[in-house]
Amino acid sequence: MSALGAGCQVPLDGWLGIDDKVVTKGVMALICLLNRAATSFEHAAQCLHAATNIRLGKETLRKLCIGSGKAMQQAIAKGELTPDWTAKDCVVEEPTAAAASTTGAQAVATAVQKLTRVYLGCDGVKVPLITQTEKRKRRDKSLAKRRELKQAGRKLAPLSPLAPGADQSYKEFKLSVFYSQDHTRRLVSITSGNHEVIGRIMKRDASRLKLQEADEALGIYDGGPWIDNQIQKQHLPLTDKCLDFYHLKDNIQKTRRELFGDEAEGQAWAHNLAEMFKLQGFTAGFDSLVTFRKTRKGHRHRKALNRLVDYISDRRALISYPEFRAANRDIGSGPTEAQCKCETLRLKGHGRRWNKANALAISTIEAIHQSRLTENFWNLQTT
Repeated sequence: MSALGAGCQVPLDGWLGIDDKVVTKGVMALICLLNRAATSFEHAAQCLHAATNIRLGKETLRKLCIGSGKAMQQAIAKGELTPDWTAKDCVVEEPTAAAASTTGAQAVATAVQKLTRVYLGCDGVKVPLITQTEKRKRRDKSLAKRRELKQAGRKLAPLSPLAPGADQSYKEFKLSVFYSQDHTRRLVSITSGNHEVIGRIMKRDASRLKLQEADEALGIYDGGPWIDNQIQKQHLPLTDKCLDFYHLKDNIQKTRRELFGDEAEGQAWAHNLAEMFKLQGFTAGFDSLVTFRKTRKGHRHRKALNRLVDYISDRRALISYPEFRAANRDIGSGPTEAQCKCETLRLKGHGRRWNKANALAISTIEAIHQSRLTENFWNLQTT
């Protein structure tokens, strides 16, 4: 039985720190679900009322939603909410070399071999945070409104202390995702901490998934040095790594625009160079790039080409596209890029600014949903 059916008799007010409301697990699960696609907490409250005839103020709904996200964080940290799959579940079938020399029924029997394959992606994503100046402006507006209400005879509860705001309008959160070849299994984690924090999270998740038992554990990412450093520092048991092909293409296209603008000649050059790396590998592509650099004499052009040469040279060990393609492996980090969008979709939009802790709570709800662990969470025993 699902959480929405099984949990509707269990109050969560004590668990979430809300003592003046009786809120069931069924309602809480629905609030989190509706908020994922809402443009604001007020919008989510309107959707809740339309769907269930339950009226909640936007502030109450906000507290419930953020409280749920923080409870999910605690459940993950304590090991109470763990993935329901491991590396051994990520089976793929690959053609075998022996199949080419056999015929008939024997060929069918030897046509494929089964192995386990898990991918790891990691990236940073910007999140809009509220600064100290913006918080002060909001508090001033709130105080002015409260003065009007008090003059009208309203009795108001005291305001909570003003929490400190961020020093910048945007901060980078960091995300990791483990996933299977067919993308039916994935484990998404997000943090507001630095590269050291996401490194420890990747190690924790790799352990919970028993990544060391996979036949192939593959890292695909944008080649950021901090990701490589954490993979090595945390001793993640990866069997191979790959630079996301589309990041390589983006860097080639950036250089193309500096050299050719939008001329057809430049489009052809960029396409051919990217395809050479993809089909023939690092040596052929790099030699072609270095040879082409010798034909450009202008300082600006040489500078742009030097930048591209350095970028590719620094990621030499990650560029093995022919080998990955021959093994039917992915060469793009699309699943990771998609998760960066999903985890922050609710956080972004006109006028949206967040406290860091609250932003992390909301994005954690999305991470749990994307990991397909929402029902597992609501079915946890609570006290």
